[in-house]
Amino acid sequence: MNIPVAALFGNLNLPVDHQHTNAFTLQSVIDFLTTDEGRKLNLAFTRIHSPDVRRKLVDLATSLADFH
Repeated sequence: MNIPVAALFGNLNLPVDHQHTNAFTLQSVIDFLTTDEGRKLNLAFTRIHSPDVRRKLVDLATSLADFH
């Protein structure tokens, strides 16, 4: 696809969590998605078809991030 990654997320409205000092920015998300870890995580997540399992993974990742 010879287009910039940012073009795929032009209308993306990311939530801003004012309780944390590390607020999301579109660039930080793009930077993560272009890493090997980001690609692998996204590909694995899209193969999970159960909404419940996906929700639980998001909860787990959020808990781990808040714990750190």
